[in-house]
Amino acid sequence: MIISILPQASDSPTNRLRMSIRSRLFLLLFLIVAINSLLVSQAIIPLLRPHLEEELARRLRLIGFRVASSINPDLVGILQPGDEPSRLYQQTKELLSRIIEEEELTRVSIINRGQRILIDSQDQLIGVPFIGLELSKTEMESILEGHPFSSILYQTKDGELHKNGYLPLKDSLGKVIGVIRVEAGSRALAIMDEARKRIIYTGLLSVFIASGLGFIFLMRIIRPVEELTRTARVIKGGDLSARARIKGKDEIGFLGRTINEMVDTLQTRQKDLQLFSHGVAHEIRNPLAAISGLVELLRREIKVDASSDTLDLVDRIQSEVRRLNSFVSDFLSYARSPEPTKDQADLNHVIEETIACLGAESRVITSFADLSPFRIDREKIKVILSNLISNGLEAMGPVGELTIKTRETKDAAEIWIEDTGGGIPEEIRGKIFTPFFTTKPKGVGLGLSIAHNLLKAHGGEIGVESVEGGTRFVVKLPY
Repeated sequence: MIISILPQASDSPTNRLRMSIRSRLFLLLFLIVAINSLLVSQAIIPLLRPHLEEELARRLRLIGFRVASSINPDLVGILQPGDEPSRLYQQTKELLSRIIEEEELTRVSIINRGQRILIDSQDQLIGVPFIGLELSKTEMESILEGHPFSSILYQTKDGELHKNGYLPLKDSLGKVIGVIRVEAGSRALAIMDEARKRIIYTGLLSVFIASGLGFIFLMRIIRPVEELTRTARVIKGGDLSARARIKGKDEIGFLGRTINEMVDTLQTRQKDLQLFSHGVAHEIRNPLAAISGLVELLRREIKVDASSDTLDLVDRIQSEVRRLNSFVSDFLSYARSPEPTKDQADLNHVIEETIACLGAESRVITSFADLSPFRIDREKIKVILSNLISNGLEAMGPVGELTIKTRETKDAAEIWIEDTGGGIPEEIRGKIFTPFFTTKPKGVGLGLSIAHNLLKAHGGEIGVESVEGGTRFVVKLPY
């Protein structure tokens, strides 16, 4: 199990921000435009459809009246099979053809009371039975009783919607002798269907146009928020020199200025704390130096006559003075600004120098990869390595070997420091980088905290995992 101290890029606040604000706002904009288009095409147009059907039915009745007024019902009503060549038949059929062309109809038929064809624009012979599939028997009887009627919309084999109008044909005495049937394709309804499709297409186009305009508008909101997020991440990493570059006078601008003012205050307090820390360290170190010198003089004075218990007591005083002096040094390192001063360096060579400074050559096994030189702060990297190596050696006690490996990844150099000291219990593994947390009887608990802060200042990452019989620290330094 590896505990990562720094957040991974894929889980960065900026990525979460894009998912929670930018994507959701664009999705909301898309849904608003899309739903609006669907409402227009699916709700408004169906509301108009019944009115259009009624208007079409009225038009068919008017055409029926025109046909009735243009023919002689008494003569048409006595046509018999075989009269197709007659002048009456031909003139009436020409009249029907002209009306069909002028009114953009599909078919006009004149039917007798026995529901047989008298005259038909589609050349049906006189006497052929009329088949009105869209009419019921009751509806036909109602027409023959003198009531105009319009059929429901029906679909032909070619998929076009049609509607028929039926008008009673009366003779000169007012008696119903037949039916005038006017058939029309519902062009108006077809136009509305086409209009609905166009509205949908226009709606989709509107989505893209609105998305483009929305993108411009939303970026004026998103960019300042992302700038705030970027600044917060940098500050979280320990760089108090970061400032949010936001000039707006709205709420986001106010938030940016407030964050900058907070960071100014933190930076001032940090500087005051550093001055205070140095002052406290100076006031402690001066007496410590005096105590150390006096104890050394005391040892020389009593070295001959003093008992072994007295000398042990003096040694303990000197040991405690050294421990307190070491604590002051660690405290100053922790309070000091970790900003690195980077130069080109060979990381493998820096590791070897650190091992030599600690005098640990006999207990450390190294396995170095061929690393490319890159820019690091040599002294601060030595501090990081010293703390990790010292911890590993202390964990193992007087026996055991520490293994240090380096390897190169795509965008970073890694240092693996592995000891055989028994490992770190899982319940405290997440606390080891906390300041002043320690499990050592005489430990201060600042070593790993200092290493952690210095590594963050380098933009690096540190992880810890338990391995068989020990602990492995993994340090990543980006190129």
